[in-house]
Order: sequence, then structure tokens, then C-alpha cells
Amino acid sequence: MDDTDTPPIGLLLRLLDLHVTRLAADRLADIDVSPAEMSVLGTIDAAPGLRASAVAAALMIKPPNLTKLVNGLEARAFVRRTVSREDERAVALDLTPKGKRAVAFGQQLTRDIERVLLADVPPDMRDRLLPALTMALRAAQRASRRMAADTPG
Repeated sequence: MDDTDTPPIGLLLRLLDLHVTRLAADRLADIDVSPAEMSVLGTIDAAPGLRASAVAAALMIKPPNLTKLVNGLEARAFVRRTVSREDERAVALDLTPKGKRAVAFGQQLTRDIERVLLADVPPDMRDRLLPALTMALRAAQRASRRMAADTPG
């Protein structure tokens, strides 16, 4: 694909996602965490004590898939299961100190990757790009919610 080709936005976003995931995976391997696991860690970091079902919903993944990710993270001492503060019958997820260090690594990695991605984008275009992508994300989220509400069962 050369500079004169403009792919459809869906393809463009998918290709960008593939490249970002590859860049992240290469660096995350240094701390024994996959991009999917880093998403789990980041979600728990943003709201400590979440139930697994809430983490799965936030990441739009099936609960059994999240369980596999959490089991691996727990086995490697990145997360721990605790009793929920809201419901003593429920299990909550919290980061360990090792998990908090991994999140800090991931946050720095995100800043590094953003610098690479935006290196050739002029500052005035960046100022429009990020709000436009945020608006597109919100529209996609609304469409997903409508689709889910219209789906039987």
C-alpha cells in the first residue's frame, strides 16, 4: 500500500491495530505479559476490586476467556483474587505489586508507541485526529449497544 492509496477506515484501523499489537507484544514479552493480559491488568488498575464479570464486560470478552487470562496472571503473581467489598460471596480482582509494576511498564510502552505512531503526523493534524477517533469510538460503542439490545436471547 503506497501513500496514494486510502483504504477503507475499517481496514485502516485493523491494520493499525495489528501493527500496534505487534509492537506491544515484542516489548511486553520482556515482562512475560501478552497484550491481552495487559488489557486485563490495565482494567483492574483503573478500578481495583472489580468482579471478573465486570472486567470481561469492559473488555468485551467472554467470561471463560477472561478466566483463562486471570488464571495465568494469578499463577505468575500479577493479580490476586480477593473477597468483593460489595458482596462477600463474590470474588474481586486486584493487582499485586508485580502487577502494578507491569501496568507502569505498559503505560510507558503506550506512550512510546504513540510517539512512534504520531511521529509523521503534524501537530495540527494530531489535534484533530485524537478527538475524531474518540468520536468514532463512541459512535461504535453506541451501535454495539443498540445491536446487543436488538439481539434476542
